[in-house]
Amino acid sequence: MLDCNGVTENEQSSRGKKSWAEGEGKMKKRIIQPWTPEDDNRLRKLAAEGRTSVTIAERMKRTPASVRSRAKAINVVFLKAKGN
Repeated sequence: MLDCNGVTENEQSSRGKKSWAEGEGKMKKRIIQPWTPEDDNRLRKLAAEGRTSVTIAERMKRTPASVRSRAKAINVVFLKAKGN
């Protein structure tokens, strides 16, 4: 619906508000860090040593989810922890 100035309700509600991309809100903007062949080799080595995705993520300064996703993409399998 248009107001007397020809502006829709959505346009009115968004005026003067910062968007998420401008830094408003609690979420941080993600910085995508590409995987290099060296990163892949390091991931393979650490997984072969029996490290968990969480430990590897800490060492590689990445999220555990990104480590698991990349491991799946390059066919790296994490060993099960003892007792599981």
